[in-house]
Amino acid sequence: DKLVVDNDGEHALKQGSGNIYLVKGLHKIRVEYFQTGGSKGLQAMYSSKEIQFQPIPAGVLFKYIE
Repeated sequence: DKLVVDNDGEHALKQGSGNIYLVKGLHKIRVEYFQTGGSKGLQAMYSSKEIQFQPIPAGVLFKYIE
């Protein structure tokens, strides 16, 4: 429940970034996206001491149903 990156607004593709320190284990993430025109794209990326900055692979994600 903490905002890490806010790249809101109408603009060309641009990278936004932020940092949050997490302990080992499962964590909820939420990505919100809207598109009004122009170039389209969204990429959620992550890194750690052991993981090079890269797109979050689908294999580490799962769907959480409340």
